[in-house]
Amino acid sequence: MRSFQGRRSDTYELNKKFKFDPAKVDAMILSHAHIDHSGNIPNLVKSGFDGPIYTTPATVDLCDIMLKDSAYLQQRDVEWLNKKKRGPAPAEALYSLEDVERALNNFQGLDTIPQLKFPPV
Repeated sequence: MRSFQGRRSDTYELNKKFKFDPAKVDAMILSHAHIDHSGNIPNLVKSGFDGPIYTTPATVDLCDIMLKDSAYLQQRDVEWLNKKKRGPAPAEALYSLEDVERALNNFQGLDTIPQLKFPPV
């Protein structure tokens, strides 16, 4: 799930809200673990997605590390922002370590992706 990167003020809302209902997505194929591809998966799961995430075993291993690190860094950033009282309301992380753990339960490391049939769009 694409994670928009850049200035905090520009990217928070882009990453927070989806232009579709995550609960209506049946499955995901994740090609690789780069954070701009995987970094918003915990937020997707938090927002209602509960399907399998098909990827390679190596990508599962990398996402386990990278997404937990991302949640930790977000939490530290939020703590700093709230301590400095920047912004009109308390800052919130996009997702927590608990959200990452829930998302990781959806990952299915496969050596080959099964043949899937997609409905017409």
